[in-house]
Amino acid sequence: MKRRFNSIKSVNYFKAKCFLLLCFIFATSVKMNSQVTVSGSTGANAVYTTLKAAFDAVNLNANQTGNVLLISITANTVETTTAILNQPIAGSWNSLTIKPASGITALISGNIDSAIIKLNGADFVTINGSNAGGTTRDLTISNNSSNINSCVVWLGSTSVTNGARSNTIKNCIINGNSPTTTFVGIVSSSSNLIGGVSETANSLNLFQNNVINKCSYGIALVGSAAGDSAVSISNNLIGSTSASNKIGFRGVYVANQINLNVSNNTILGVSSATSSTASGIIVNGGISGGNINANLISDIKNTNNFGWGSNGICVAAASIASNLTVSNNMISNIASYGYSNKGSEDNGYGIIIDDGGGYNIYYNTVSMDTNQI
Repeated sequence: MKRRFNSIKSVNYFKAKCFLLLCFIFATSVKMNSQVTVSGSTGANAVYTTLKAAFDAVNLNANQTGNVLLISITANTVETTTAILNQPIAGSWNSLTIKPASGITALISGNIDSAIIKLNGADFVTINGSNAGGTTRDLTISNNSSNINSCVVWLGSTSVTNGARSNTIKNCIINGNSPTTTFVGIVSSSSNLIGGVSETANSLNLFQNNVINKCSYGIALVGSAAGDSAVSISNNLIGSTSASNKIGFRGVYVANQINLNVSNNTILGVSSATSSTASGIIVNGGISGGNINANLISDIKNTNNFGWGSNGICVAAASIASNLTVSNNMISNIASYGYSNKGSEDNGYGIIIDDGGGYNIYYNTVSMDTNQI
């Protein structure tokens, strides 16, 4: 009788261990397959392993009329193909927000020769890296591709009638592969070509409180021929004091913009050895109104020994009546190898007017106390 009891006890113990093992496997499986959760949608509410899978599910349901979607990042994801979000053609959401779940610090990464995330003509999308609704940066988006045409986040117009508008990217850490490989951290342009002139305006977009490292360009806006309207770049930290995390060419590049706002950004560490001019901020193309205000720009260097230049701010609008105001910026530590000519491409300058006109430039502080290289 005692032997039989011991046998039953052993069987029960074995069953208990098997049950616990199955519970562990199930819990691990759920965790591994639940990095992204979609709620508030029509037809796509579920959990997914990647952001791309979540976007694909949302894209399959073309009528999202009036929905308030939340895509919650609950764990790290590895993207193998660009996560592309399209504008729903049958009816748009009121809003779609991508953010880390409460208390979660998350990484969305990949090695993709295009972008990690692409808003493909999508409107009213917010990528908010704060997991607490404030200004903490709890979401990192990284592209590890060494392709020189790659980027991290791409907003693109898909046709002459469909721009990517009223979007916000804030409170994120945006990392490329290196200052000389990844083309750009955040780009708003054509959907057909990263950095190409957009087919129609990508207007009313906001890029705020992001950290951007290890890219050739930090943020680039390339509007349509008619111009993007009311785009704002504010309170971002672009570049670094660490050589491996610097920007490789230009901190902020803007072209074809109406009532542009570039304000309160810190552009710290642009290091280039290219045969072209390195810039903290450069304004180009058609410009009609706007402000470049209260930016802190420093450590902009071009080490090319043939004498290519660098500058804190370069304004080169196509119009002689741009009505662009450049004010209250602090610029320092700008240096290049130097050249005997005095053109914009030859030496280090604080602020340079390279083309266009109609500028209001006042109350800036420029300190050129650094020896040229």
